[in-house]
Amino acid sequence: MVFGPEPLRDRLDHMITLDGISLTSSLSVRNLGVTFDQNLSFNSHIKLVSRSAFFHLRNISKIRKLLMQPDAEKLVHAFVTSRLDYCNSLLSGCPNNSLRSLQLIQNAAARVLTGIDKRDHISPVMASLHWLPVKFRITFKTLLLTYKVLRGLAPSYLEELVIPYQPNRPLRSQNAGLLVVPRVSRSRMGGRAFSYQAPLLWNQLPVQLSSFLSSFPSFSFSSPLLPSFLSSFPSSSFLLSSTSPLLYPLLSYLSYPLPVLPPLLSLYPAGHQQEGPPT
Repeated sequence: MVFGPEPLRDRLDHMITLDGISLTSSLSVRNLGVTFDQNLSFNSHIKLVSRSAFFHLRNISKIRKLLMQPDAEKLVHAFVTSRLDYCNSLLSGCPNNSLRSLQLIQNAAARVLTGIDKRDHISPVMASLHWLPVKFRITFKTLLLTYKVLRGLAPSYLEELVIPYQPNRPLRSQNAGLLVVPRVSRSRMGGRAFSYQAPLLWNQLPVQLSSFLSSFPSFSFSSPLLPSFLSSFPSSSFLLSSTSPLLYPLLSYLSYPLPVLPPLLSLYPAGHQQEGPPT
């Protein structure tokens, strides 16, 4: 397979001869369960995942009335959610229209699981199930890999792609746990690379959160330090000014009795409340 922009690919000879055998490049290849295409758009992979997930979801829906809620949840997570989450960090930076089919699969899974009508709004159901939308699941996986890189828990080939930000002179941001965002063309493949998406998303986290995650040797959402840390945010207006799209889902998912949460929910734009119900 030959990767690269189409105008450059057309200039190359896609025929290779080895020991008298002619080999031609493929339009897509499958590696470790992920389908790669020449443009690295992952559209072929998304189509295959959607087809497979919908096949299993349809089979689950046929026996849904015979299953208890916990058993139905196990089947959905085993045959549908696992496929949506597998290697989903590769989809970071993909446009929303490419992820739409995956989101429709997740919406259908929520409807099958809860038995709601297809005309009912899906956001309250997603919130009750504590399911992050597909786009946020991808962002969460990318941030999780970034955290592992910073703590030395990731493979070396990923550690080489993430560089901590070190200013040339003393600045307030030097202890903020920021990462270097390389200059790439966002309209091409470079904008979807882990070396670009990881620092970009990490730097969008609130400074208190990114520095907290970078400085602690181990971190767990069940840590008793977390409630006091989150309650140290100056105000809900500060939280609302954050550029991180995961802030609302994160706080809702943790379900901690934080003093900043009620004013945050009342001030947060209604559209964001619907998009960011957690999992």
